[in-house]
Amino acid sequence: MLGLQSSLCLHSSNSIQVNVEGFKNVIEAVKATPSVKKLIYTSSFFAVGPTDGYIGDETQFHSMKAFYSPYEESKAFADKLACEAAMEGVPIVSLYPGIIYGPGSMTKGNSLAEMMIERFNGRMPGYVGYKVKKFSFCHIDDVVVAYLAAIEIGRVGERYMLCGDNMSFHEVFDLAAGLTKTNPAKVTIPMWVLDVAGFLCVQWARFGAWTGISHQIPFITTHSVNILKHQWAYSSEKAERELGYKSRPLEEGLLQLLTWLKATGRIKY
Repeated sequence: MLGLQSSLCLHSSNSIQVNVEGFKNVIEAVKATPSVKKLIYTSSFFAVGPTDGYIGDETQFHSMKAFYSPYEESKAFADKLACEAAMEGVPIVSLYPGIIYGPGSMTKGNSLAEMMIERFNGRMPGYVGYKVKKFSFCHIDDVVVAYLAAIEIGRVGERYMLCGDNMSFHEVFDLAAGLTKTNPAKVTIPMWVLDVAGFLCVQWARFGAWTGISHQIPFITTHSVNILKHQWAYSSEKAERELGYKSRPLEEGLLQLLTWLKATGRIKY
């Protein structure tokens, strides 16, 4: 999760350009191409906003009053475009995945895998985030099946949350410890420590890029810490009902992920 927003914190204008302006171009192209019967749009749980104190669903729209990262802002504005396009008759189906995880490419998008690597290599010695703030996790294979279903039977103009088990990172860390029979974390890293670490990591990354010393993307940023201060938990009942979406339990998917990380030499336990 910490890595989920890292690359975007240094390139906020890029996220707006791609996620908003780029999507606007796609919509115009679809309008000009009558042969296109359905546009499957990949949005994000960030697009509908945080869910502090409750579980959200497709009926929620972002308040647009506060954004905790440039990525969230860009996806919220793009979602507004998608809703407007649907009202204008564009044959769009919008999908909103949660935190996608699973074996595969080690990109910044595979944030749960990154977090497990940090945890099992001792670089993350304690829990992060608040114990009561939950996030929604979905396995990559389940999301792919849902996309195929959306192409075939997704209703034009509809929005579908593709999420899964809602858990805090405290619960995820405890689950990982139980699955690997390793000791659970004993402390929670204070949020102010994460705030400071995020700020310093971003400044170092900017300095490295400016001097040419390094182009490394920071693992933790001020934006990712802000995201950890809120809940992002959702229900996928509509996708289950209309698309046949099934999200495997996080325990099952996390065991597969940890086994893969160990087999590829990225972690030891």
